[in-house]
Amino acid sequence: MATPEAGWPAKFTFDEFWNFTEPLEGGIAADCMFMVQDLQVATAMGLTFTGKNNRNAGLLMAQDLEWKNKNTGNVATAADVARDYDEVLKHDDLGRLGPGRLGKWKELTSCRITLNGLKKGVRKKVSGNINYVKTLRTGDKFLGDFTTFPADAQLCVISLTWANGNAFGYPRFCEACRDADWFEASRQCGFSSKENTLPRRQRAQEEMMRNAAAVALGVASGEKLHWPTLLSNPGMSWLEGWWKVWDGNTYYYYFDRTGTAVYIETEPTTPFAPALPKNRGTYFFDSGRRLVVKWKPLPGLGACVETFYNARSGATEMNANSNLYSPLVATKMR
Repeated sequence: MATPEAGWPAKFTFDEFWNFTEPLEGGIAADCMFMVQDLQVATAMGLTFTGKNNRNAGLLMAQDLEWKNKNTGNVATAADVARDYDEVLKHDDLGRLGPGRLGKWKELTSCRITLNGLKKGVRKKVSGNINYVKTLRTGDKFLGDFTTFPADAQLCVISLTWANGNAFGYPRFCEACRDADWFEASRQCGFSSKENTLPRRQRAQEEMMRNAAAVALGVASGEKLHWPTLLSNPGMSWLEGWWKVWDGNTYYYYFDRTGTAVYIETEPTTPFAPALPKNRGTYFFDSGRRLVVKWKPLPGLGACVETFYNARSGATEMNANSNLYSPLVATKMR
């Protein structure tokens, strides 16, 4: 387990971020400067500087890193880096062709980023992403108090910023994070594209959020990263299955082991979840260890949220308050 770093703005460490991200981004293989399809200058690990419209700022970013001159074997000078930067900016036509032209970019350039230079650039970028998430995502994109997230949930969020940018959408994912509903977040952190290493990144993100859900259930501390170890959720057999619920009317709730709840209005005849329930929702345990059930909105109504304040392992009866209806009492069905 990595040692926490003073001043580092997350519970996971830089080394943990690097070890996760480096295999997905191809490491230092693309060690020259090249142009990506949006016509910005970039280098290995997805580090992007700027295009022609902001050349000076981008050049300063590149010059802040450590490069070597392939022709001399010496540390590249500021002039060497500027020469490569401007050479890349001349080749919009090559940049628009997209990936697969690395050999050509290496022919055009002489600077090669060092491992230390690359790590410095990645550290600066990921620190900026973390601080953006903490301070600049607002409204429907607000994720909640990032500092309170389990380390696994933090790494999942920053992985999304690395893949999709700091302003990524994902409204249902954002809502799940605000609610600390890590099971639902694990279902909402995928990618529509399945190209390159995105399926591997998605699988890891889903695993991180399921780990965060296990942390919320008291399995382990949220102050350190557990992934790639996969945490097991505690025994939830006391909750799984059918419950008879009364709030003046009678309903039948079914809780599964993956954070999903459904209900019907007639007494169940099988021990299994129905294929066509009256409604579906998700459940999770909040920071106060209360069981929170969020139902999908029904026509003419907002989303119903029920908070079972005495749901504990071994319980056979539990009580809840609802934001829309009368208080509820739920009794486990044998």
